[in-house]
Amino acid sequence: MEYNITKGAVETKGGRMQYFCTGTGEADLVLLPGLSITGLMSAAPAVAKAYEVFTQKCRLWLFDRPDVLAEGCSIRDMARDTAEAMKELGLSQAYVIGCSMGGMIAQCLAEEYPELVKELVITNSMARPNALARRTFTRWIALAKAGNVVALNRDVQTKVYSQEYFRRFADAFKAQETVGTPEDIERFRIQAEACLHFDAYEDLAKLHCPTLVVGAWKDRVLSGQTSVALAKKLKCELYMTEYCGHATYDESPVFKNDVYQFFFYISQ
Repeated sequence: MEYNITKGAVETKGGRMQYFCTGTGEADLVLLPGLSITGLMSAAPAVAKAYEVFTQKCRLWLFDRPDVLAEGCSIRDMARDTAEAMKELGLSQAYVIGCSMGGMIAQCLAEEYPELVKELVITNSMARPNALARRTFTRWIALAKAGNVVALNRDVQTKVYSQEYFRRFADAFKAQETVGTPEDIERFRIQAEACLHFDAYEDLAKLHCPTLVVGAWKDRVLSGQTSVALAKKLKCELYMTEYCGHATYDESPVFKNDVYQFFFYISQ
């Protein structure tokens, strides 16, 4: 099946931010993806297919990070860039899904630009790093600094996905082990450092929109406890999965339908 996908870019304070849009609905759904070694525009058809349940009711927008990130760029800087892009494109009161690092950006977006966020889903994310998260990001930063593309890809793959999922798609993961230019790796490092130093825990009191937190007990990037702590602080709904790894948004066959139900039925 072919999808009607529009691609573009917006100039923000942080640089050129690429995006794509698909869907024909009246509502706007903004997807903020997690930390990735490469840019995400080539994944547009796969994302459009994965989120097909939304596209009759929504226009789905995916925003990548700026093409070139400044040294020391923070999660709040990335939230500001996202806000600038949304305003430039005329988006407000959007439904927002933030995955992993995208969930950190989404928290800051909803806190600092409440007019842009109608409802929020934060999946496999955190408000501040725990011991496991610090170890994960510290290792990824070290591998990126060493320029060890294969080791970095392997470590990301095996931590982001559950063991069962990784074994099932082992050949596909193997084929991606050498992906990443020096520029990609540098951009990844800056994002990983932003995650390592992120702390918005006390600022969660500013977040007032209806929110759902999704987490996984088998999360080997952050642990499931970061999702529990986030939901407890927000006093919001929490869904925890028993069988998924960090990438619940990819692994769970019911994630998109559960989010759809939350946005358009449960939270109403």
